[in-house]
Amino acid sequence: MAKIGYARVSTRGQNEDSQIDELLAAGCDPDHLFIDRGVSGKLAKRPQLDACLAYLREGDVLVITRLSRAMRSLKHLIELAETLR
Repeated sequence: MAKIGYARVSTRGQNEDSQIDELLAAGCDPDHLFIDRGVSGKLAKRPQLDACLAYLREGDVLVITRLSRAMRSLKHLIELAETLR
């Protein structure tokens, strides 16, 4: 079992350092942090989130710092929960 982290920043000018610090403090493996940079929350395509979900194995824990970093709507939250199930 591993803690796998996901972070997202919407614009290239934003900095993901605080999210990374929180993920590491939560015990995430530094080699398994998936970070989407410059990806708007409105977009369905999030390459690193897709890669993160493909990497997860049974028993792993997905860690995000805020729901808004991984989900763009309640519908997407439900879809993601179903995917993780």
